[in-house]
Amino acid sequence: MATGLRKQAEKRPRTTRRDVAAMPVKDVQQLVHELQIHQIELEMQNDELRRTQMELEAARDRYMDLYEFSPVGHLTLDTQGKIVEATLRAETLLGINREKLIGQSLARFVARDNQDIFDRHCRQVLKTGVRQTCEVQLWEESGASRWVSFESLAAHNKQGNIIHWRTALLDISDYKQAEEVFRLAKFSVDRAANAVYWIDPQAKVLDVNEAACLMLGYSKSELCAMTVHDLNPDFQANMWPGFWAETQRHGTVVVEMSHRAKNGRQIPVEVSVNYLSYEGKEYHCAFVRDITERKRAREELQRSVRRLSRPSWRTCPA
Repeated sequence: MATGLRKQAEKRPRTTRRDVAAMPVKDVQQLVHELQIHQIELEMQNDELRRTQMELEAARDRYMDLYEFSPVGHLTLDTQGKIVEATLRAETLLGINREKLIGQSLARFVARDNQDIFDRHCRQVLKTGVRQTCEVQLWEESGASRWVSFESLAAHNKQGNIIHWRTALLDISDYKQAEEVFRLAKFSVDRAANAVYWIDPQAKVLDVNEAACLMLGYSKSELCAMTVHDLNPDFQANMWPGFWAETQRHGTVVVEMSHRAKNGRQIPVEVSVNYLSYEGKEYHCAFVRDITERKRAREELQRSVRRLSRPSWRTCPA
């Protein structure tokens, strides 16, 4: 093919030599000048192509570094769920050398209790062709386990057929551990002897435990439709922003106030308000103790002190 093109190129100057010889000197000089300009243009285009190629190669290398050393693991799998490509982070998350990963079924690393979740995830990826997510527990060859979030997307060829799919692996073990701690803490709070409220930044009651319902005589749904101002008649609405800011600064604030029960009775309470931040959201967790007896005892003590402090008048003998 190259030899044929060469022969055709060599023939063209011979066919035009006679025409060039018949041209005036001025025209020949003009032609030579245009050829020189054209040569310079070709050289400049060639330099630009080389520069563009170098920039593309540098961009590719940067992309590969970002992809390879990303804190998120990346896998490419075939339609049977076998690993075709894996990054270093994926190797770490799965706990096995990358060379040994290739050709392995990803499902073999998933904990037995989560096999159904992962199998459903794979079917949805290949069936829908749209992004799918799931959370499963993985087991390493060493016996260690970790929680991982999968985010997967199918890849199609020009005919629209799925040829493979890619998945990103994010280690969420710390999040799952915190979630379990929070769940156990909430379990304990729900069964606490004292009333407990969860309150949002707008002073709305989000959740309460059973003790709160027993103390105030409201159902859980009734309390969760209230605000702090409904529970505390002496707590003015304009006081809330300052109170919230104070708990943010100090973490915990203890105050005495009164709560209004459903039957209208004013209940003196001691409230320990704790500022919490969870999953990017802010809360107040308020532990409320009925101090009716304590307040009654305090008032009785104060009356006794006043009686003892009065002067004692004795009748003088005649």
